[in-house]
Amino acid sequence: MVPATKLLRARWILCAGLVAVVGIVLLGGGCPQVPTGPDDGGTDGGTDGGTDGGTDGGTDGGTDGGTDGGTDGGTDGGTDGGTDGGTDGGTDGGTDGGTDGGTDGGTDGGTDGGTDGGTDGGTDGGTDGGTDGGTDGGTDGGTDGGTDGGTDGGTDGGTDGGTDGGTDGGTDGGTDGGTDGGSDGGTTTPPDVAASVNLTCVAETGDQVPGQPTGTNFTALSDPVIDGEGRVAFWGLFEGDRADGNGGLYVWDGEQVVKAIDDNPESAGIVPNRETDHYFGDFLVKTDFDPFAQPIAWGANGRLLFVSRVSKGTGGRMAGGIYRWRVSDGDIVRVVDGDQLGQMFPNPPILFDPDFSLAGVSDGGTAIFGADYFGFLDGGTFLQGTGVFASDGTTITTLADVNLSEAGDVPDQGATTAFSAINIETTMNRSGDTLFQGAYTSGEGSIGVYLGRGTGDAWRVIDNRTGGSWTGLPVGSQVNPDAELYESFAIGPAAHIAIETRLKVGSTIRQTVLLYDWSAGTWTQLTGPLGEPAMELLSGVNDDGELVILSDGSPYLVSATERTQLDAVLPTELAAATVSWDGSGGAINNYGRVVLRFTDQNDAPGLLFWTGEELLVAADAGGGTPADDIVAVSAVTDPRRDRPGRSGMLNDSDEFTFRVVTAGEDGTGDTDDDVYAIFLASGE
Repeated sequence: MVPATKLLRARWILCAGLVAVVGIVLLGGGCPQVPTGPDDGGTDGGTDGGTDGGTDGGTDGGTDGGTDGGTDGGTDGGTDGGTDGGTDGGTDGGTDGGTDGGTDGGTDGGTDGGTDGGTDGGTDGGTDGGTDGGTDGGTDGGTDGGTDGGTDGGTDGGTDGGTDGGTDGGTDGGTDGGTDGGSDGGTTTPPDVAASVNLTCVAETGDQVPGQPTGTNFTALSDPVIDGEGRVAFWGLFEGDRADGNGGLYVWDGEQVVKAIDDNPESAGIVPNRETDHYFGDFLVKTDFDPFAQPIAWGANGRLLFVSRVSKGTGGRMAGGIYRWRVSDGDIVRVVDGDQLGQMFPNPPILFDPDFSLAGVSDGGTAIFGADYFGFLDGGTFLQGTGVFASDGTTITTLADVNLSEAGDVPDQGATTAFSAINIETTMNRSGDTLFQGAYTSGEGSIGVYLGRGTGDAWRVIDNRTGGSWTGLPVGSQVNPDAELYESFAIGPAAHIAIETRLKVGSTIRQTVLLYDWSAGTWTQLTGPLGEPAMELLSGVNDDGELVILSDGSPYLVSATERTQLDAVLPTELAAATVSWDGSGGAINNYGRVVLRFTDQNDAPGLLFWTGEELLVAADAGGGTPADDIVAVSAVTDPRRDRPGRSGMLNDSDEFTFRVVTAGEDGTGDTDDDVYAIFLASGE
């Protein structure tokens, strides 16, 4: 059994089971040990940017051509051809628009997207798809719509289906040729092998704060998070004689720092689904509140998710929430807030106050988050608990909760086995495949890791039963024999799963990192070259099932079949240093490039970038890079937060971000005059 004190320290969730989730559905029963393959083609673009660009361009061109053809065909067919024309126009427009728009837009978009790298795919796919699928149909549809509603509704459907199919086919052929062949995997082709690291300071204490009166300056900055396009998000605190508020969330957009939100009381009314006197914040540092601990995570297409408390103009703090800010237009929408979560309970509580955690958001827009909450039910009964939930921006669904879940949902266990605890620290990939771990009673073993997927199923990934059979591991192996928390885990874009735990074989127990490889259908114990066990999982998992481990004191880039020692040759600047590698301190992208944290013999921190061929220095306190008197070098470090190509420390363009803290005028670190700086690094 998992000790009760351990459960409390690790923020476990006492619960009895799992119920359906929007986009990620977890159901009980005797399911297979693991699913047979990743969801939604997770390997887009990671290996073959041009090929996948063409493939995804054609696919997305056909899909969007069909979708827009059906939508616009139905709409214009209905307008021009009357009721019957609308019906037939929607049907025929969807078919012909999808076929012609998808064929011409997808073919030209896919072909040119794969050939020309995305740009010409968008141009040629849009031109040819729009011309072939739309121009001819548009003439006839516009002319004869009143006469032959059904026929010309279909033609009008073909017009818009062809135009939008061609445009979207071409655009998506180009964009998705560049996006799926690139953004989903990084860029259309791997970046050139870097010979040096270029550093740009994007924000520093003392800088003018955007959206604040002149003379308002940053006083502290949080660890930053980068997205696939090189945008950098961070929390910042500020002061000034005329400052309106205390802090906010900011984004480097590639040219300048812009405000996402701040706690200016004059911004009242900005919080979605709240009253007109409500505003984000406040962000004052207090004994029970650290604004820098509020999670942020990037999704696709410039979507930034953040956790924020909420205040009201008359004074007092309201229950906070999770919100989405969009780069393109600054639009803010609610993912979930305390009021909405409270309505999940059959007897909605009053004075309900949840604290939210955030795992991330899928490309389809499903967010997974945890919540610690307390409140009072009608009649004065005290309610307290924690849970893991999903939200699509409109509907919240329970994955597991101490008060809301039911018994009988532990995959591959008996009908009476029930979850007794669920850890709220989850992780997910861009398709929405989600990992969580849970303890259970009255079953084989007592704790396992599980995967939920949008197909409506849940699988046991692995658990600590005795006598289990795990393909690839020694017969009779017991995973996690101590029944403790699985120390860390990660899931890649193609749903490769890495788990840091302990393994018992016979009477021997040792630390290990296990990798499940979908293509091989087997588990692998990851080791050093002489069989030394992996002691730490240092990164997430990329498209190709690669990750970074620490074994026998050295970092390795490994997969199920290959291994590269990353510190075999240190940079010249560190040739005389004795380097040690921080656990849980790395990141990987979809091209096998890596960022590693280290400390030298004097405990001076730093960061190194693995180019695929060598290590380059990005930051080195001992060598004065990028500044003297460095107190700390920090970044997003939890493998569960390292989502290659989407959100974390490193993206697929070989760009990465980190924070450097230096001693201020007093020459002493960890004092009020410390200087904070956010850097964007790029391999060149």
